[in-house]
Amino acid sequence: MGVLRPEYPALLSPAEAARLLAEYWDVEGSPDQVEVRPGAFGTVVQLRKADMPGVLKVVPRSQASAGRLAGAAALSDGLADRGLPVPRHRPSRGGEAVVEHGSLLLRLLEWLPGAPYEPGNAAQLAEAATMLARLHACPPVVADLLGDRRLAADEADRVDEAFRAIEATVERQDAFSQRWEGWLQGVLDRRRALAARLRHDLPPLDRQSLCHGDYRAQNVGFAGDRLCALYDLDAAHSGSRVVDLAYALVFFPAVVCPRPLTRAEQEAFLEAYESRLPLHPAERAALPALRTAAFVRGLALWLSLCNHESGEAAVSAWLEAYRDVPQRLAESLRDRG
Repeated sequence: MGVLRPEYPALLSPAEAARLLAEYWDVEGSPDQVEVRPGAFGTVVQLRKADMPGVLKVVPRSQASAGRLAGAAALSDGLADRGLPVPRHRPSRGGEAVVEHGSLLLRLLEWLPGAPYEPGNAAQLAEAATMLARLHACPPVVADLLGDRRLAADEADRVDEAFRAIEATVERQDAFSQRWEGWLQGVLDRRRALAARLRHDLPPLDRQSLCHGDYRAQNVGFAGDRLCALYDLDAAHSGSRVVDLAYALVFFPAVVCPRPLTRAEQEAFLEAYESRLPLHPAERAALPALRTAAFVRGLALWLSLCNHESGEAAVSAWLEAYRDVPQRLAESLRDRG
């Protein structure tokens, strides 16, 4: 089964991208040297110049603030200084990491080439897990580059918000929601049990780790079996590493691969992660509930993309691939008692 992706409108044309690169970064190039790739929350422009390859990231102000993106830029550069394979930002002519252009926020990053993750490649999966552990092990001074970038809500509150979004989808009663109503209702039926676990059974979790926020195969690149590029730190924050890890276990191959990680692959990912940064027993015991919470949050995000026909088709394909995940997560929770 192939992987479908929604079609999004581009925030700018190749000609506009070429003009902005020249205006703000003195990068001269023709429209045929740029490739515009629209996404759900912004547009990525690949600059294909032999003497200066790069990536222009374009985000509407409605999706982020200049200060937040400047923090992500400082973090990326700080991690690159520490030897992690993270692209550095190229300052504008005026020395800015983030350029404010009308309703858009612009950043130019160096291009780190990398091949996509190969589903089923155990060596690449172990490399990805080890890289996540390296990120989580960064000292607090690195996370401080983000400024006060912490999650405003705890995991229980974020999951409750996600459940409300899932309920809203069911209540729409359009063709998409009717197709998935029974399955979504099954997810909603587990709401009370999960809330009890998150609010009463979880141990206090350290919230000082540097978290990626969206650690998936879509955001890493490989040279053979070696992870050579780590992309997109826009969602990075100081928080609980085990929450960040749980999200990766559930969604690492999402969108780029037509199936989630198997149970054996999740255990292999965990083993590789812990070879670099062991979990405390209480953190490992919390993983079943946190994996379930991660799934609910990710599901709500997917449902938010159903705003046009191509979005519904892509999300339906993703849900089909993850159809058995809620039952597997419920069994994992029961196994933990």
